[in-house]
Amino acid sequence: MFRPEEMTKVSLVSSKGMLRKVVEQLYDMKLLHIDEFKKADGYFDLGRPFAEVAGYSEQLIKLRSMISYFKISSTPKEVKDLSDAKIKLNYLNKETTELIDKINNLRSEDARLNEVLSNPVITLEFNKKHLNLRSIVPFVGTVKKKFLEQMEGKDYEIVKKEMNSTVAIALFVPKKEADEVRKLLDKYGFTQYPIPDMGYGKASDVLKDVQKELADATSELEKTKKSNRQFLIDYEYTLQQLVEKDEAPLRFAASSRAFVATGWIPAKKKAEFESQITKITCNKVALYYGEAGHDAPIALENPKPAKPFEFLLDLFTLPRYGEIDPTFIFLITFPLFFGFMLGDVGYGIAVLALTFLVQKIFPPGMKPIFNIVRIAAVATIAFGFVFGEFFGLEFIEHPLLNRMHDINTMLLISAVMGAVHLNLGLALGFINEARMHGIKKAIFAKGSWYVIETGIVSLGLGAVMFNSLVLQIIGAAMLLPGIIMLYKGEGIKGVVELPTLLSNTLSYMRLFAIGLASVALAVVINESAIGLIQQGGMMVVLAVLILVMGHFINLLLGVMGAFLHALRLHYVEFFTKFFEGGGNKYTPFGSVKKWR
Repeated sequence: MFRPEEMTKVSLVSSKGMLRKVVEQLYDMKLLHIDEFKKADGYFDLGRPFAEVAGYSEQLIKLRSMISYFKISSTPKEVKDLSDAKIKLNYLNKETTELIDKINNLRSEDARLNEVLSNPVITLEFNKKHLNLRSIVPFVGTVKKKFLEQMEGKDYEIVKKEMNSTVAIALFVPKKEADEVRKLLDKYGFTQYPIPDMGYGKASDVLKDVQKELADATSELEKTKKSNRQFLIDYEYTLQQLVEKDEAPLRFAASSRAFVATGWIPAKKKAEFESQITKITCNKVALYYGEAGHDAPIALENPKPAKPFEFLLDLFTLPRYGEIDPTFIFLITFPLFFGFMLGDVGYGIAVLALTFLVQKIFPPGMKPIFNIVRIAAVATIAFGFVFGEFFGLEFIEHPLLNRMHDINTMLLISAVMGAVHLNLGLALGFINEARMHGIKKAIFAKGSWYVIETGIVSLGLGAVMFNSLVLQIIGAAMLLPGIIMLYKGEGIKGVVELPTLLSNTLSYMRLFAIGLASVALAVVINESAIGLIQQGGMMVVLAVLILVMGHFINLLLGVMGAFLHALRLHYVEFFTKFFEGGGNKYTPFGSVKKWR
């Protein structure tokens, strides 16, 4: 519970003839976390993948292209008949590619026709032969309406159609007068447009045909997607497994006749592993076991209530092999801090209800977060009874603690919680150091902090509370040896971190500060609403809105603040006292399913 699962290093040696059987068995057992072979000067080379992998990879590329285009997801099943699946995939790929190409071409044509129809001069009807006369200069486009006044009395052929603030014109001017007319057109904001190669009626009809054809092709593609989505997901899942198996030899050491697979298995599964491997190879295998080592993969082993908190640890970093796993401590201290900060029965019930209501909206991978928040919500309700608060209202006449009035007591409790939490971290650090580097190193690196803390406390008590010179002398006498021990254990880095004793403790003071801000805002919301209710009438409706929106916003701020600060106290203050991390997650061969 307080350490990652025990691992055993194993090396499996067998002949090349057994390679396929061994890979299949390893995949089915899902026990061996493979330690990938690194090529170096020596007898062994990297293994080669099985021949089928090239074909599988090619099909995967087609599959993933289609899945990505269709944006589909589902829970997969394994495909049994691979030959039929391959034929079906090739047919689907060809059909889908043709449909996509057709749709893209139709969309391009649709855009072109819409551009043609947006041309304001398309509705003008004039003799196109005039465009080819050398003695005539055509002006086709739009111009301000006042331009037409300048054309009165002119003997030019002009076709026009009035628009909002402009007029579309096709103006045919003798070549010798063209420059003068051009200047006049420019004066009135003339914009020239290309002359469309088809009339409005024809373009409109063609567009309707194109849009119908586009709708039909899109509908056909959607039908193809719906009728084949499960097949595509299933086949991708199956091919992923086949590729993973066929590429496995790339992770092994190999010679011309033999191969070596090295990795880690859970120590408690050693007998099962050995039994199944020797059985599948008919005893034609050699198994060598060794110490797991500090680079062994990490499999966290915690009771069910603590399992969600593994997510928060994985989010930060996993412990190294042999290092203490703080997940179970997370289970206790995280909800404790969260509940202490939010501490309201009403808010706790609301958070609990919301986690059940909104969880379905989020992906399954978010489930641990919701479980963590539920546990924290229960702690919030418990502290709500301690503080006697329900949505900021005092529903218990004489609560154990009143956050608005017992300020000094709350600050003291926050400081004590911080001191206990930090010293627990130092104790865990002492255990880690003793286990990994010996008791002497643990005494100097971690025990020195206790000596320094005792000295500081003695000085403080002697000077402030008891006015005792003896206590002050004892405290001062402990500080110097403690600092020397710390320097010997952690070097200058440890001495530089001495001021963090104060800053860390102050960080825990924020447990009360965040809670006080939340309850103060809740009280303001309630008092504002009560004042409006007393006025009656429409003010009651406004009061209800203030209550609902105000408490909802305060709840969101409170949950976010409490969650993030509780997380920070663990990551920044607590973990730095004992936790190095950097472990690699135990991912046995065959266990990673990358379905959508």
